[in-house]
Order: sequence, then C-alpha cells, then structure tokens
Amino acid sequence: MQQPDWTLLARYLEGTTTPEERARVEAWCAADPAHRALLKRLEVIWRTPPARPGAWDAEAAWLQVARQVRAAGTGRPPRRSRRRKLPYGVRVALVLVLLLIPLGVLLWRMTSPAPSRVAEVVTWDSWRTTTGEQKILRLADGTRIWMAPESQVEVQQPYMQHRTLRVRGEVYVEVAEASGVRLLAGPVTIRDIGTRFLVRADHPEALVQVVVEEGLVAMQAAARADSLVVAAGMLGRYDAQQSRLRVLRLSDQDLRAYFSWMQGTLVFQTASLEEVQRQLLRWFGVHFVFPPTHRQAHLTASFQLRQPIAEIAEAIGLALHLRPLARGDSIIFQPTQPE
Repeated sequence: MQQPDWTLLARYLEGTTTPEERARVEAWCAADPAHRALLKRLEVIWRTPPARPGAWDAEAAWLQVARQVRAAGTGRPPRRSRRRKLPYGVRVALVLVLLLIPLGVLLWRMTSPAPSRVAEVVTWDSWRTTTGEQKILRLADGTRIWMAPESQVEVQQPYMQHRTLRVRGEVYVEVAEASGVRLLAGPVTIRDIGTRFLVRADHPEALVQVVVEEGLVAMQAAARADSLVVAAGMLGRYDAQQSRLRVLRLSDQDLRAYFSWMQGTLVFQTASLEEVQRQLLRWFGVHFVFPPTHRQAHLTASFQLRQPIAEIAEAIGLALHLRPLARGDSIIFQPTQPE
C-alpha cells in the first residue's frame, strides 16, 4: 500500500479493521516516516471534538449573578461599569440591529440555492505486468485479482458502494462477499453478482471476453442500451466490429483451458492460430509466424509455462506439419515439403 487507502485508514482510526488490515496499515507506516506522520495528523483530526460556536457559558453567567447577590447581601452596591452609557435611542437601534441580523441570515439561507458540493478528487491506483510476468492483487475489501502477462489493472480511489476497475490484457477476478465490483474493459462495463470470472481484453476496441467460473456477471456495451447476463460455465463475448453481445455455453474442456494458466499450464482447445500467436507472445515474448496456407488452422495442445520455447515450437510444428526456424525473437514455420 504505497498510496494511502483512505477507506482502510478510516477504519483503522475508528478501530474496526481486521488483524490483517491493521498489520497492513502498520507496515505502511513503518515503510516511510512520512506515512507515520500523516497517520498522526489524521489521529489528531479524528479525535478532536468539533467546536460549538456561540455556545452559552452557563457557569460564567451564574458566577456573575452570584457576585451581584453577595454584594446586595452585604449592603454594598455592585460595582458600576465605568463605561459611559449610550443614549436611549442608540441603544434601541442596536437592539433592533442585533435582532434583525440573525433573521436576515435565516431568510437568506432559506431563499438562496443550496451550495454545490465540491467533487471528490478521483485517482487511479495502477498495476502492470510485463512479458511472462504474473501478479496477484488483494484489495482492502478482500477481492483478489490474478494478472496474466502484459496486463494492466487500475483501481479507482476513493470508492463507496462498489469498486471500479479498469483492465487491459487478461485478469481473473475473485470478488469478496458483500462487495460490488464494476469493471471497465474498453467499451464494455461488467458488473459482478458475487462471482469468480476471467476477462480478456487484449484489443479493447475490438473484442472483450468474459468467462464465468462461479456466480453471475452482467455485461453492457457503451454503444448498446441492452445488456446480457453471463452465468457459470458460459462465455460472454463483445465484438465491436459487429457491435454485438453474445453468450456461449462452454464445454468443461474449454472452460478449463481459459483458467489453466493459473495452474502453470497453457492450454489451447481448438484455438485459432491468431490466438496461439497472441498467447505465446504474451507468455514467452516470441513471435510465432505461420504461413498463409494455415490461416484457417486450429491447434489443440497443452504446454507448461516453464517449458523451453524450442520444445513448444517443435510440438506445434509436428501438430501442424510445419518446420520451425528460429530467427531472432521470431519463430517462422515453413511447410515440411515444397508446395
């Protein structure tokens, strides 16, 4: 927690954090003296009671009356004020002014429009992964996010009723109970209903996919008024070129293929070679180039993420009857026999 999580700090100050959240705040303070100083200032503000302007001091008034009573009992007249009395007419005018000022303020408040609220400053905490890198994020409400390589997650701060996230690449989201998440993937808005789901948005302007493992999510495209609900075991897909939302039922094998990278395996289930190229570039940083004759080909294969790229290229070549040639950061596949 490099940037202040204001919601977490507020719960810390009021004493409602879990032991884990309290440890996070204390670790954040220990990481930087400026963090500890900020928390000290917040504690002072939090514990300082608000002042009551114009409060009536009853005790001081009673002491004044008591002094006058004691003076009357001893026969001594109370001390006279040395201030010169104002003329009667001036005193009446001052009383009227003092009475009319509060009345005027009240009328002004009743007739003037309500002041506009100052908008809160919205910031975005951002995380990225590079080629071959994975990250796991845990938000303050318990929501967890697994990030595949070459992905980005932005979390809006502050949040009230629900979390707002922006994603690019591929992420798996496990939403905490009693927490709401609104996820923005290019032109698509995704709202969860207590779920675990995966989002692919490699090309947000063209294609967004949502695969639900548990629960429900709702998808809505910015260019469309309608929305659709994606249940467990289904794929929600938005194609910007056709401006179309679709829901497909996945087989168990297809469903496992989407989530396989979280167990260290890359699974292709009748995948197009375009999808194979995109995934291998993301995970290994190597461009796989296939001949035009195989544009319509599909691949079914499984690879370990720690497997040498040369072995993966050989296996793909055998499956497609092609010969791989390594050239720099590319592997070019050629037909095994001249055409």
